[in-house]
Amino acid sequence: MTKAAHLRRLIEEGRGPVLTAGAHDGLGAVLAERAGYRAIWASGLEISAAHAVPDVGLLGISDYLAAARIMNQACALPVIADCRELKVSRPQIPRPSRPLCLRPCPHLCHLSRRPAANAGAVG
Repeated sequence: MTKAAHLRRLIEEGRGPVLTAGAHDGLGAVLAERAGYRAIWASGLEISAAHAVPDVGLLGISDYLAAARIMNQACALPVIADCRELKVSRPQIPRPSRPLCLRPCPHLCHLSRRPAANAGAVG
């Protein structure tokens, strides 16, 4: 079963929230996995902090997705990439880049600044 299918199954089971840990690198993802988390959140805040910049979208999508790919390769858990500040969705990523950046980490989450709009944001 792929990581994407595993994450969908966890969500669809409906046994409560999927326990997800924020991380910014492979070590953080492995530690979260060993601690019993069920998924990894490639946190934009943590990735920005690891680059010593504020979490206001100063990094490019390649920086965020590179960190998410490293986390994805380091652990067996599904990784959800935070693209809130980037205002990016799957269709906006140039078609030639999609297989390179999305295949290892197929989940992008776009969060609105309006809390009600965030329901069902993982996809």
